[in-house]
Amino acid sequence: MTAEENIIYNTLYSKEYMKKSGCWYGIKCPFCGDTKTPKSVHLFIRLGGDNNVAMTCYKLGCDVSRRMSVADALKLGVTDSSVLKMLADNKNIKNINRTSSRINNILLSEVFKPEIASYFKSRTLIDVDKAAIEKYSMVGCIDSFVDLNKTTIHKDIQKKLLYLKNKYPKGFIGFLNRDRTLMYIRNIDEESKDKHDKMSLSEDFIIHSPYEIRHNVDYKQKDFIIFHNEGCFDAINISKHISGGVPHYSIASLGFSHMFGVMRYYSAHYRDVTTVINRDGDINPTIVEKYLSRYKYRYQDVYWVYNTESKDIGDMRLPINPVKEKITLL
Repeated sequence: MTAEENIIYNTLYSKEYMKKSGCWYGIKCPFCGDTKTPKSVHLFIRLGGDNNVAMTCYKLGCDVSRRMSVADALKLGVTDSSVLKMLADNKNIKNINRTSSRINNILLSEVFKPEIASYFKSRTLIDVDKAAIEKYSMVGCIDSFVDLNKTTIHKDIQKKLLYLKNKYPKGFIGFLNRDRTLMYIRNIDEESKDKHDKMSLSEDFIIHSPYEIRHNVDYKQKDFIIFHNEGCFDAINISKHISGGVPHYSIASLGFSHMFGVMRYYSAHYRDVTTVINRDGDINPTIVEKYLSRYKYRYQDVYWVYNTESKDIGDMRLPINPVKEKITLL
């Protein structure tokens, strides 16, 4: 750390419980006030040894994702004059939020490697064509994708994307999130232990939106359903084979541990709509029911859907018998 960063660290460490992840230090967020328990943190501050001090709050409803300003430092209780001068002199300070950080001109290539298209169809029973690529925001040939977006995606990120060919020699399929700022990666090699990955397509510090499929949703009406899923294949199969074609969102949170934050975000923005949670067979339903009960005023009807024949609904090669049950919130 630089001398100024060390002052920031010591000031925050003396006041807050802190978690460390690389050069990022997590504390409770004073901007949104979401964290209630002492050892649960959402605001992460970058102290990387270059005075490029950035902040990101990982609560989806909080817009703090920017380089630290003088006002931010004072809000955090940092009053040292040398730190405030460093922040004031930093010409790179800019606010970064979800709207301004979207890479809206990221393009999807129609080139799809045959083995990747075959893998996708085997898991979803959906043919890969131009419409499917756009609807499900898919990348099936990383070389073509990088070449198509070489003027949009930073060169360092292009190199990381191309390196994925070495990491996954048998191939992988990419899914882009709603704002096309993040790629979710699924290795098609079923024998490999390293099956999942994700990579930001932006060099900025931003909060990424979830993977989302929208089908005939009218925002003025509340007659649509929100499906919450763990993975992208779950979201696709729910949308295509289980939803019955009704207006809906089908959302992937990339793992059960992230699902609570995603559900909280959507329930805050879309209240009194029907919510369906696609539950894997290894999930304890009591945990989710207790969590939802804290926010029951936001929900109209909440249901489980789960597969009684195998672990989940993300692979159409396996037996699937979906069952829907209403959840009673306490």
